[in-house]
Amino acid sequence: RATFSLNAPGALEGTVSYESPCVDSSVGTWKIMLDGDKPTMGWALDYAKSRVLYSALQVEGARPGGTVKARGTIRAAPRAAPDQLRQVGTFDAKTKL
Repeated sequence: RATFSLNAPGALEGTVSYESPCVDSSVGTWKIMLDGDKPTMGWALDYAKSRVLYSALQVEGARPGGTVKARGTIRAAPRAAPDQLRQVGTFDAKTKL
């Protein structure tokens, strides 16, 4: 489960924490990018040996009570070699507002 928090009301960035019984927990940051016609959202989680970047490339918004859906890519790099960033997977996520 990822939990996203705002730095300030209306902010386009903040902190994210991730907890799971299957993998190590982590903390990081998130940011919404408003470049071009389609806004995107990305977040980075820092682990002991790597940094993992998530980029939501398709987002379906929703009204309160609805479900927000996102689809995107997952890239990772060793913390000792951040220039070795490579795609390691994709994700589909959804949450009820």
